[in-house]
Amino acid sequence: MKVSRTDPDAGYMYRDQKPEGFFWLAHRTVDAKHNFIVDVHVTPGNVSDSTVYLARLEHILGRFGYPLEAVALDAGYFTTEIAKALIERGVFGVIAWRRFGVIAWRRFGGKKGMFRRTSFKYVSEEDVYVCPAKQRLTYRTTDRHGYHHYASDPAVCKNCPLLEKCTSNRAHRRVITRHLDETYRELVNRNRLSESGRYLYRLRPQTVERSFADAKELHGLRFTFYRGTEKVQCANLVAATAQNMKKLANLLAEKDRLHSISSILCPAERLELDEHKKRRTKSRWAIWFVNSLKNRSARAPIDFYYAFW
Repeated sequence: MKVSRTDPDAGYMYRDQKPEGFFWLAHRTVDAKHNFIVDVHVTPGNVSDSTVYLARLEHILGRFGYPLEAVALDAGYFTTEIAKALIERGVFGVIAWRRFGVIAWRRFGGKKGMFRRTSFKYVSEEDVYVCPAKQRLTYRTTDRHGYHHYASDPAVCKNCPLLEKCTSNRAHRRVITRHLDETYRELVNRNRLSESGRYLYRLRPQTVERSFADAKELHGLRFTFYRGTEKVQCANLVAATAQNMKKLANLLAEKDRLHSISSILCPAERLELDEHKKRRTKSRWAIWFVNSLKNRSARAPIDFYYAFW
């Protein structure tokens, strides 16, 4: 196991199509309506995304107490445990389908030109798999990890014209495994293909991915300047707090703008709003700020400049 001399708490990350080295991972959860960050959790780079999700989900539900209707997750969270937990909680889960590249496919034992597991169709009524040659793979045994093993008939496979693309086993037998809770994964995948699931997942790049992009570009989280889990966690919490404050300010400004537009049609309310603005802008700093919006060439006093930033 590789250990960093600079930060022993960091984990060595090695993933397909990802940079290799010592990293920290920030797991974020945002709401779909206003993109507020509701949870930030930091783990070493060698920790899988799916291992901490259910614990963070329980933390969010216990902290805020609001009912959860649906979630949209990346392909790294597409596990049997997460799919089962979402179905049992009555949550509409949409999880992306992991598409392995050639490098990852070979790393997990796949060979070029061979049939993948997805080429075999499962028939739930008969509890068998059907291969591309329309032959059945029947149930044989269940291992200690909860996987059913379905094997083909060697007497049929050795004369099959697709044998070279199916298996290189000397016994001419192809084995397909299926987890006991594979049905939950199929239900979640069905949600992804539905109209509601496609709409929900289209919101993900606009919400959580936008949150990560702003954190990297505007809040210095592309790299970490701290060492240790606690300090890195605090840095991410501060950045998330700043992002939420800016988003809240934008929402309030938008609400105030809409209120000003609507008050044009109501003279009485317009007068009341003007009086409120006069009371609110008695401070010379506030008056300067209002005037600076009208005149871009106005220069800010030094003490106000530092207080503002």
